[in-house]
Amino acid sequence: MVDTEKPEFLRLLHACGEYYGRDLSKEAVSIYWAGLADMSIAAVKSSLNAHVRDVQAGQFMPKIADMAESCRNSRLTTVIGSNPKIP
Repeated sequence: MVDTEKPEFLRLLHACGEYYGRDLSKEAVSIYWAGLADMSIAAVKSSLNAHVRDVQAGQFMPKIADMAESCRNSRLTTVIGSNPKIP
């Protein structure tokens, strides 16, 4: 993400926190921002949407690792789907 996407990121993260009944401190938000900086804002949105729909993991506020793995799995599915010869 880039700095111009930070307001949207903050809105998404705080909405997610509200959904899970969590108030996020500035420090926690900074940790999420740093930990997810290499993801696009679209990937963050997609990851959050997938997380809240997950029957097991969706019971808890997502951690950075949850969101990053969701993004990696999404990219892998896209790559494999576009080239079924990849083992």
